[in-house]
Amino acid sequence: MTTIRGEILDGAKKLTEGDRNEVHGDPYPQFVAFANLVSAYLSASLGTVIVVAPHDAAMILQLYKICRIAHNPTHTDSHLDNCAYGAIVAECAEKEIGRV
Repeated sequence: MTTIRGEILDGAKKLTEGDRNEVHGDPYPQFVAFANLVSAYLSASLGTVIVVAPHDAAMILQLYKICRIAHNPTHTDSHLDNCAYGAIVAECAEKEIGRV
């Protein structure tokens, strides 16, 4: 029996290890770049040095997906992306501490 949760998790795995990964490559270097951009923006905007780690940058995108889910909780694609970002957060954090 297939469940919604199973379909979403399977879809998130396909996203993070399949099509998008093939098109965009390893997400970690992109989250390093995104974290640097967010750090620069916040530092300039707030007038103080802000350092955003790659896993925090991935969390920012996950939080955005959570906002979309709050607006439309039955939109499966947002849940799928939220799961994918959660996995990327974990992978980025592992790379940051040198486990991967």
